[in-house]
Amino acid sequence: MIAPITEDKTGVELPRPVIPDLKDGASNPFERKEVLGLLDPHSIHKKEFTFPGYNGIPFRGSPPLLKEDDPPEKQPQLGMQLFVTVLELNKPDDLEYYQRICQLVGNGVAQISFEDKQWDAGLSNWKVLIRWMLYYYYMTNAIQSEVPNG
Repeated sequence: MIAPITEDKTGVELPRPVIPDLKDGASNPFERKEVLGLLDPHSIHKKEFTFPGYNGIPFRGSPPLLKEDDPPEKQPQLGMQLFVTVLELNKPDDLEYYQRICQLVGNGVAQISFEDKQWDAGLSNWKVLIRWMLYYYYMTNAIQSEVPNG
């Protein structure tokens, strides 16, 4: 499944997070509150991107008003959101998604951490398993409550 794409005002297109439905109901360990806290401890992945971002990287949530003399712990933190997908490059939507991932990497806002390409002779088609991370800046929960617009 391909995540929907949104377009910001600078023309950079970014994927929106997609939470998989594992069909396990209450037995799904990823639905437990303590596990969700480990996956997204500052509740950032639910927040929209703000552009132009911070240091050339998108910002998640409302960017605060920062001062040059703010200590490092009050500065935005760099985070990453992980995506894993299998793409069939003979499908136009999958090929476009693959090109967008590569463009994000080229723009310095994403990183591919694993990629495996296999030729499917039966379909005369390349299949790609790709694990990639989207960079973003955010403010920690402690700082969000202290600074304006946090």
